[in-house]
Amino acid sequence: MKAATLGENGVEIAGIDPPQPQSNQILVKVRGCWLNRSDLLETQGQSFGHLGGNTKVLGGVFAGEVIEFGSEAKGFSVGDRVMCRGGSGWAEYAVANWRRTVPVPSGDIPWEQAACTQGAVQTMHDCIVTNGRFTAGQSILILGASSGVGLMGLQVARV
Repeated sequence: MKAATLGENGVEIAGIDPPQPQSNQILVKVRGCWLNRSDLLETQGQSFGHLGGNTKVLGGVFAGEVIEFGSEAKGFSVGDRVMCRGGSGWAEYAVANWRRTVPVPSGDIPWEQAACTQGAVQTMHDCIVTNGRFTAGQSILILGASSGVGLMGLQVARV
């Protein structure tokens, strides 16, 4: 398969073997992926979502169709449309932990939107609801509300 990898000369397109899902992962035929700040930081030496092996495949957020899943992965069927956070999403096939994978809620959502939605929603829900523990009636200031994640933060805060 083809994948965007981090090589000696920077970002390169390389032919590599498709990943095999572990017991807690799903294998996805990637249909859309998202450029996130963490992807850029990886090109500068930081590591986010590396799945091991000699080749670093970029791409932490992606969307596609379930091809296969491990024995621990619950609630998915082959052919399901999903949005994922993981590593190695800038490839024809990628794996993600089943707990960081959600169904695409509608067949009308384009792959590009599905790929960027999950990462932004998960990030801001984690910040505002899970860790911030904001409740109705409280005020919240979101700096950088012009970015995809910042704009999603406004939506999560409003709800």
